[in-house]
Amino acid sequence: MKPKINSFKESNKVAMTGRQAVRFVADRRSLSHLAGLSLTGERAACWLSDDELTTESGCLRSSARRHLPFVVHLASGLSTGHGAYHGTGDAGCFQMFAADAQEVADFSLIAHRISELSLAPGILAQDAPVTTDSLISLEYPSQAIVDSFLGNPDDTIETPTPAQRLLFGERRRR
Repeated sequence: MKPKINSFKESNKVAMTGRQAVRFVADRRSLSHLAGLSLTGERAACWLSDDELTTESGCLRSSARRHLPFVVHLASGLSTGHGAYHGTGDAGCFQMFAADAQEVADFSLIAHRISELSLAPGILAQDAPVTTDSLISLEYPSQAIVDSFLGNPDDTIETPTPAQRLLFGERRRR
């Protein structure tokens, strides 16, 4: 059997940050790639299944210790119930669980904001296949709302906590 090769592809789509979107084929090193994107200042997210998150839990814990801001979208319940979601409860990342597809869209923006302000990875889970395979209409926020809520990843912001002020001074990169 031929091994799966992870390939980065530049798409011609623009991400919500105004930058060109980068996507890669998921494999057993997905969180390592996500951590690398986060280290370079990209607003990063990936989509994993329960089994993939279980396999990548060591990388998730390492990323939390390194204070890397990214969001993992988890399709939970496909094979193990919600065991992978609950199993990462002590990983050092915050967790959110969306009840429907609209909450997935809304919580995604909220998770990115929390992640960037707290400098912690986050997991946004959804109950698969209830939300992952459902057909409903969604209300997406306008680009102006996204821009005002998340801001530009290249901006500098006032440090939100006393601990971050000790490390970064009065301002830090988003």
